[in-house]
This record gives sequence, C-alpha cells and structure tokens, in this order.
Amino acid sequence: MINLSEFDIKSELLTKHPKILEYAKVKHYKRGTVVCQEGVENLYSTMVLQGTLIAYRLTANGQKRLLKFYQPNDLFGVVGLCSDWPAYHMTIEALEPVVNLEIPKAQLEKLMLEEPELLLFLFRNLAHKLRYRTEMMDDTFLTAEQTVVRYLIFFTQQFGYKTKHGIVLNMNLTQEYLADYSGTSRATVARVLYDLTKKNIIRTKPKPWIILQFDQLIHALSDNQPINTII
Repeated sequence: MINLSEFDIKSELLTKHPKILEYAKVKHYKRGTVVCQEGVENLYSTMVLQGTLIAYRLTANGQKRLLKFYQPNDLFGVVGLCSDWPAYHMTIEALEPVVNLEIPKAQLEKLMLEEPELLLFLFRNLAHKLRYRTEMMDDTFLTAEQTVVRYLIFFTQQFGYKTKHGIVLNMNLTQEYLADYSGTSRATVARVLYDLTKKNIIRTKPKPWIILQFDQLIHALSDNQPINTII
C-alpha cells in the first residue's frame, strides 16, 4: 500500500476508504504539464496531493476560458465514472509542480459496489461541484468590471492568508490569468486594478498581490454602479 505520510492528507475519501490505496498510483507533474486533455478518455479519478492545477476549456476562437483551480485534497475526474461521460470535459494543467494520486476508474467503480458509503461520498462531491457551477452562472448578470471583482474575491477566499498588511494572495496571479478566468479583456482587468489600487483596496506591486481592504472589495461587487464610481 502507498505511504502518504509526507503529504498533509485531510480527505474523507482516504481516511474512510483506505482500500483505494491498493489500486492508486502517485504521479509527479512538472509546471505547465497537461495532466488531462479535454475530449480524451477519462481513465482515472484523481486527488491532488501537492501543488495547484488549473482547469480550462477552449472557446470557439481558441481562447482559454479558465474554470477552476484544484488544490491538495481536491478531486477531479469523478464525473468520468458516469458511462455517459467517458471523456474529460475540460483540460487540467499544472500551475506549479504537482503530485497527484490517480485511481483507475475501473477499480473505483468496483469499490463503489463493495462500499456504498464511497458512492455517497462521491455523490456529495459531485453535488458540491454542481453548486459551484451554478453560482458561477451568476456572472451573466454582472458587468465586465464587476466580474473581475467577483473573481478577485474568489481568489482571495481560496488562496489568501491574513497578515498585518492585509490578505496576501498565495499564488502567482497575473492580469492575463485574471482576464482568462473572468472571461473579460486584459484592458478591463487593467482598468479595474488601476481603480482598486488608486482607492487603496489592492496592491499588485511588488508581488504577491495583497488585498488591503477586503470589505471594500466586497462592496465593489455588491454595488450596481460602474467600477470607477463605486466606493
């Protein structure tokens, strides 16, 4: 059985179902490696042990539409357990050096029949992802500027840690990533960051980015006025 003592594992999947480790493999990926490709057959369900991955789909004009980040203890490829969806529905790439635990789909399906609680756990995981996707659909009703702010809030909540100077974003966030993830233009992102910096809400230089006034960032999203007139 695999020894995962070097990793900070807090996953109910492994603590309650350690038999999975009899079939799983630990895989290492370099920064920039495509771990799974949209449209390619899904043979594994994967849990992140170390590092951060980014998931995206390509739009009709070939641009990346960033969908989600995966961090330690997150799962992906679980949808592939459904026979109607045998292929990955998005591309997942290593944002930094990554270590994954890959579980063959066939073995996981077998374990699900032996342990009904495992099936319930995976169902809850899929329900959580569905809720996340539903919440992201709210972007349709926001202005482009508000959408950028929304994703800044998302990054802060997922990657931020509090310091005496503010909330530091523990990732190499760039204007290009923020534009891709929010589905807006680089010019829009630059304009929003300029306004937020001028109002002393965020600091982007030097890196890492720091959210100086998170409550004001929330206010920037909740107000329906254009970004350059809020606050």
